[in-house]
Amino acid sequence: MGLTPRQLDEYTLWEFKCARLAWTDFHTVRDEEADAERPPEMSDERLAELGIIGFAGVVNGTERQQ
Repeated sequence: MGLTPRQLDEYTLWEFKCARLAWTDFHTVRDEEADAERPPEMSDERLAELGIIGFAGVVNGTERQQ
């Protein structure tokens, strides 16, 4: 956040929390338009029809529970 240790010592907990929230809000990238335009997810069957294999049964790097 760019604060020196002395500046941090002078902050109250409330002031530090406000500064942290403001810093986080300023540095967070929000792209709602890109989220709205994201295409729908395809099913494993549709991916297989397109010749894309290797993803069926795996979600986020872990095996699906059936």
